[in-house]
Amino acid sequence: MTSQFFLFLLLVSTLSISARSDTLRISNLYQDGMVLQRAPEAATIWGYGTIPDDAWVRVDCWGDRGTKMRFSGDRPILEDGNTWKLILPPQTGGTTCNIDIFEITEAGEDVLLSLKEVLFGDVYLCGGQSNMVFAMNSVYNATQEMEEAKKYTKIRFTRVNRESAELPDDFMDISLAHGWSQPSSQYLASMSAVCFLYAKNIYDQLGVPLGLIDSCIGGTAIECWSTQDGLDVCGIEQEQPGCKETDTIHCNTRLYLSLIHI
Repeated sequence: MTSQFFLFLLLVSTLSISARSDTLRISNLYQDGMVLQRAPEAATIWGYGTIPDDAWVRVDCWGDRGTKMRFSGDRPILEDGNTWKLILPPQTGGTTCNIDIFEITEAGEDVLLSLKEVLFGDVYLCGGQSNMVFAMNSVYNATQEMEEAKKYTKIRFTRVNRESAELPDDFMDISLAHGWSQPSSQYLASMSAVCFLYAKNIYDQLGVPLGLIDSCIGGTAIECWSTQDGLDVCGIEQEQPGCKETDTIHCNTRLYLSLIHI
């Protein structure tokens, strides 16, 4: 029997940055104005390409009361020949930071990568199908709900495009429908209502900034969102009835590989 994947909420604690250099790149998921996981977790900046030996990191942060803090002197760590990472000092919820990776040249500083106005809070990945994909513009009193949502400026969100992948690829770049946005954006209308209204309820109780990643496709089976190891353990060998060469989102593991694995 095919079971349906209705709701998946995962707390994540990763960070990456938008590249300003042809020699370095990072997943499209990570952009200015995003939300990073707050303390006690230490957010990790990671990316692709080779970081110069003389590259350093400068992190300027502002607390809720405007207190400025600067962290510098750290260097990115090369993971292998084409990836690097940097672990940031844990930041309390509500802290906002600008992050620059730069190198010193004869002419001064050359900024290689930069991420601006990053807000620290809790980050949720909202994945699944029918219930999760139900959009804000379809809820009861949608106009009123979206107008009310505008005041939640510390809830940021983005949506992942409908795609599938045949094989795992750690270097795949994710495709977004739009960048990280605030609720006053036109993009709220297409945002998952379950995801956003859930976050709104949490914010009302905790007052902690929230980052939401909408990664859902309606009418898909849980097998599409599962790992191959998981399917093997469950003894699932049969492919989904809707699996086609021209539309592989209904094939086993394909949505996990494109929308969750990366």
